[in-house]
Amino acid sequence: MKSNYHCAVKDCKREFCALHRFPKFNEQPERFRLFVEATGNDNLKKLTPRKIYDRIRICNNHFKLEDMRRVGDNRFALFRHAVPSVNIYEI
Repeated sequence: MKSNYHCAVKDCKREFCALHRFPKFNEQPERFRLFVEATGNDNLKKLTPRKIYDRIRICNNHFKLEDMRRVGDNRFALFRHAVPSVNIYEI
């Protein structure tokens, strides 16, 4: 079944890969800001942090392997310090 989510990174067309939530703004505001900046997606600036957390995702292809841990056969979770750093929008 196809997900209703897609990667928020500008020009990322990857499909069928793991998607991750943005960090919660009230818990990690600096990390949240880094996620938003890495996307290069100006539309995110129009959304509240809560809407971004609830509705927006970023795919595995923008994280280093050492930023993730396996949590199932085909599932990965990000470590709390992970920020997008691969194939991201360059400011």
